[in-house]
Amino acid sequence: MSVLDLDALRWPHARASLARSGLSTPGALARLLEVIRAGEGLGAASRAAVLDALQKPKARPLTAGVPAGTQVASKPGELEGIRVDAGLVLVPDPYVLVMMCARLRDEGQGERAIEAASRAAYAYFTRLAAGGDYGRLIPR
Repeated sequence: MSVLDLDALRWPHARASLARSGLSTPGALARLLEVIRAGEGLGAASRAAVLDALQKPKARPLTAGVPAGTQVASKPGELEGIRVDAGLVLVPDPYVLVMMCARLRDEGQGERAIEAASRAAYAYFTRLAAGGDYGRLIPR
């Protein structure tokens, strides 16, 4: 399981503002998705119910960035000038991607950024999963 931690960019002013507002951070959402994936503190039925709810089809930027048919358990969100998409991409070696975009010029700017990041993450993590210990691609 891999977690792409874009919160590591360390935008202290944005993180402090989110903490004061009671909203979440990318790192906190990534951790929540990892807890759900691992089933930490959840019974099998509860975990299945949460994943089922998160896997409902959504025409959102995170799912648009992966090939059709790829299972994604995601939770998008938006406020004026803010776009968020947090998801667990259920490929053979699953990964978490959380994107939060703020101070947007227009409604589509954040969605385009999230879709591009999703596309790049999918390409990276599927290549990583297909490679051996030294990076050689191994057919599956």
